[in-house]
Amino acid sequence: DACIASLQRPAAQNGIKSLIERGFHKPGDVEHRLGYHLGRLPI
Repeated sequence: DACIASLQRPAAQNGIKSLIERGFHKPGDVEHRLGYHLGRLPI
């Protein structure tokens, strides 16, 4: 409950908005090249 409450604070909302505007919610290199990155793991 405390975590959810803290995310609803104006300062947190501004930070989340800024991250979304910068594309934080979009897949990055690891997601786009997952096969490449997994291929390097010692299995």
